[in-house]
Amino acid sequence: MVERIRKGEVFSWGLYDLANTIFSMSIITFFLPQWIIHDQGLPDLAFQIPFSVSMLLVGLTTPYLGAVADERGNHLRPLRWLTILSVSATALMGVAVELELAIWARVGLVLFLLIPANYGFQAAQVFYNSLLPSVAPKEIQGKVSGFGVALGYLGSILAFLLIFPLTQREILPGFTGRTAAFIPTALLFGLLAIPCLVWVRELSKPKPRPRKGIWKRYLEVFAETADYPGLRRYLLSAFLFLEAVHTVISMMMVYIQMVLDLPDEEKMPILVVGIIAAIAGGVIWGWITDKIGPRRVIIFTLVGWLAAIGIGGFAADKILFYVVAAMTGFLMAGVWTATRPMLLRLVPAEKAGEFFGLLALAGKAAAVVGPLIWGGITILTRGLAPWNYRLALLAMGLLVAAGLAVFLGVGKPTKEKG
Repeated sequence: MVERIRKGEVFSWGLYDLANTIFSMSIITFFLPQWIIHDQGLPDLAFQIPFSVSMLLVGLTTPYLGAVADERGNHLRPLRWLTILSVSATALMGVAVELELAIWARVGLVLFLLIPANYGFQAAQVFYNSLLPSVAPKEIQGKVSGFGVALGYLGSILAFLLIFPLTQREILPGFTGRTAAFIPTALLFGLLAIPCLVWVRELSKPKPRPRKGIWKRYLEVFAETADYPGLRRYLLSAFLFLEAVHTVISMMMVYIQMVLDLPDEEKMPILVVGIIAAIAGGVIWGWITDKIGPRRVIIFTLVGWLAAIGIGGFAADKILFYVVAAMTGFLMAGVWTATRPMLLRLVPAEKAGEFFGLLALAGKAAAVVGPLIWGGITILTRGLAPWNYRLALLAMGLLVAAGLAVFLGVGKPTKEKG
């Protein structure tokens, strides 16, 4: 089976992971939340509300869109359009901050544009993930998934080498500060996504079904989950632990800013350590996933997340944050590497789009609830600052623990090794 692999298409597919990780790191993790919360002095919820709205829209639409893509045997078309949406909205953020408007209007416009930018980025991943069976046979899906994760984080380092200097001084006339990252991020995302959008060949075949309304289709998709043992429990567990993962990713740099009050030039090395660990993690966890199965990998990584959150919640020294960054980067790669093959062990490949849509619903609903929990805790306990941020992080540990407890009840897939 391994001879089926087409290396050029695997690389092109993995390059999309590189492209969208640039968006994630630049817009969701580093520059935009700090510009909103630290530079503009707005509460965490100012960023988290439009972020959560976009995630809610992803969760509500992708199960239906994924089912339609399965029927048409075409996941590349929605992937292309959603990528164009995200790239365009991100570029418009860079235009919006330069308009001759009051600062509140510019900030409001950027936050509004975050909704389509993040929607396109997040929804596109459903159709990107659905291409995995087309580029890799089941025996090496863990390695190929891990390769994409590793390539993505490698791209983050390369991107920050290009983007970060633009935010530190006025290299381009009129563009300086954290907002100078928006247009370069859009350009890199768009250009590096092209090989996947153009050269990957999809092996899916159309499977027409009788036309049904969107809500009937939703009910049908949810009803079908009962046909696959362990799927519902897996989706529930993913909802719980991804609440923490999504939130920690988006708020990591804000957390370090509020707890240690470090400037960007001191936070950047911490982030780079996390990225390097994620690159190693993508390769290592990919190999481990194929060796022992995605179920065990998810269990190991969630236990590791509990340890990392515990250390980060009480760490008072900058050195310990390097340790936490390395742990979370390495473990985050494990989560992203194993969740895709785990789903493909529970459901047939011809329904990948449909059920990746449901996994997206769980993940994006998690990304609505998790940040709101974080934001609510930081506001309600702001009198304890900076412990309000520490308490918010420790709350994420409780979500990981709950997700792990649910996931342990997911039976070992029949085709999983070990």
